[in-house]
Amino acid sequence: MNLESRKTDSSLFDSFCAVLFLMGGVSSAAIAQPANANQDGERIMRQDQRMERMNLREAEARLQEERRRAYLANIRESVTDPGKRAGARLTPDERKMLRSHINQAGQDLYNISPQPSPKD
Repeated sequence: MNLESRKTDSSLFDSFCAVLFLMGGVSSAAIAQPANANQDGERIMRQDQRMERMNLREAEARLQEERRRAYLANIRESVTDPGKRAGARLTPDERKMLRSHINQAGQDLYNISPQPSPKD
């Protein structure tokens, strides 16, 4: 048997291993890059969602603050202007004055008698 023909050149084997090694590295880099890009896209999407939630919270806080200010302004107005008291009872003096105004208005209405309409 001739074993000389079966011997391999070590430089050829080393080159073949180097090519395989490089191809493996390139293919793993190619596969890893879309995964990184996908992770970046997901991260960006999560950041956008966080920003939207923060904006919604800020808008809700502003709206709540605006309602609170309007409520406090209404309370201040009702305290400073007693004529605008909502649902408050009249004082005895106010009731007496209101009764006299109603009586005067009623007397004025009853004093005016209806005019007979002219017949054709």
